[in-house]
Amino acid sequence: MLNGVQCTPHHHVLSRLKAAAPAALVKANRVFVDDDNIWTSAGITAGIDLSLHLIGRLCGAQTALEVAREMVVWFRRSGDDPQLSPWLRYRNHLHPAIHRVQDAMIAHPKRSWPLADLARRARARQRPSSGAPVSTAPGNQRARIS
Repeated sequence: MLNGVQCTPHHHVLSRLKAAAPAALVKANRVFVDDDNIWTSAGITAGIDLSLHLIGRLCGAQTALEVAREMVVWFRRSGDDPQLSPWLRYRNHLHPAIHRVQDAMIAHPKRSWPLADLARRARARQRPSSGAPVSTAPGNQRARIS
């Protein structure tokens, strides 16, 4: 069914789709894709974005907005948006100090964030790097959200 068709899956099953449908034109990091009225989405949540997009095309933007409000969906993504939002990435931890820093950077993405300011937000001492690996440096986090 997907031979020669552009499609997208959830990022965790990208390689499985490519193996199962080698003739498919698999697009990575897309929320949803339309190719000649064959619609694919990157998972359940992306399916909500796809549904709102289809409602907008068929019934108009106002109806799509009303449905989104009824569903309590406050952010609509287009098909070209990345699957993994920089606003949510690296937030799969439980440390409140890190969340305080991330929240401040998200609230003011254009601001310069010296390490001393970040340490104050985290209510932590600024100290030299221990050399331990970190998933992302503060400057990299800022670059992703600005």
